Amino acid sequence: MKKAIILAGGQGTRLHPVTLEIPKPLVTVNRKPIINYLISLFHKHGVEEAAIVIRPKDREEFEWWHKRWLKDLGGVKINFFEEPRPRGTIGHWACELRHWTGDEPFFYTNGDELKDADLGAMDKTNGDSPLSPS
Repeated sequence: MKKAIILAGGQGTRLHPVTLEIPKPLVTVNRKPIINYLISLFHKHGVEEAAIVIRPKDREEFEWWHKRWLKDLGGVKINFFEEPRPRGTIGHWACELRHWTGDEPFFYTNGDELKDADLGAMDKTNGDSPLSPS
């Protein structure tokens, strides 16, 4: 099962005062939260389950988002993992999520990015990938 981790626990200080009321990944672009674009991208490339790393104080907002947008997430199973104190970009995975990803490859992104990347080209499990050994 392909998995993805979305880091959504930042403070969003560059977007204050907007992010004083809402976590940056939930800010909307064209009336849709940024995080939805990421989940759609992952779904398009076969991701079935995503871990969203959040601050404990943002849980209520993310749970509301999940209820509101569940039908638009393409069936991707969403798991919330709280990061009580910042551990850096890879820290929460190294300390808490290694068991969740296991030995399988996974995608990893910041939750405030809008992008349209060919994830298949980065996927080493995809036989057509230029990154696959020949």
